[in-house]
Amino acid sequence: RLVDGERRWRAALLAGIAEVPCWVYDGQASDRDIFLDQIIANEQRVDLQPYETADAMVRLGDQFGMTAGDIASMTGKSKGEVSKLLALVDKVEPSVQERVRTLPNVSLTKRHLYMLSQLPPREQVRMATKIEREHLTVPETERIIGHARGDKQAVRAGRHFAYKVAQAFVTV
Repeated sequence: RLVDGERRWRAALLAGIAEVPCWVYDGQASDRDIFLDQIIANEQRVDLQPYETADAMVRLGDQFGMTAGDIASMTGKSKGEVSKLLALVDKVEPSVQERVRTLPNVSLTKRHLYMLSQLPPREQVRMATKIEREHLTVPETERIIGHARGDKQAVRAGRHFAYKVAQAFVTV
């Protein structure tokens, strides 16, 4: 059962290549253990988009009955990070999820999406568009969302970040 290298293997088949490096289980392993190994191997990829990881976390919970704590301990992630990944699927407006899942070069990062998950669905769509159109950074997004929610700490953090950026560009 193939754990890592499925894309290489499929490409090799099409190209008529007999051997490619892959990670294959030849012994006894549960579907859950193989899936966990696939998640960990995929985490090494630089181009992994947020919902590839989030969907895997949801599948671990749904298909294998794992809690956020179980997932965290088995994947090496913190429980907080796992909870945030689960929130991307549970709380982000489906049309925003679809945009991130299907469009190439979408500028919404995992942190942007988590911030969006804290807004009502209609506001998520509007804010996602604003983030992409204006190329907002995460701190800028936090400040705007914090202001909209009346969160003074987030607004101050955004202002502090803006001040630090401005200071970095001051020439002497």
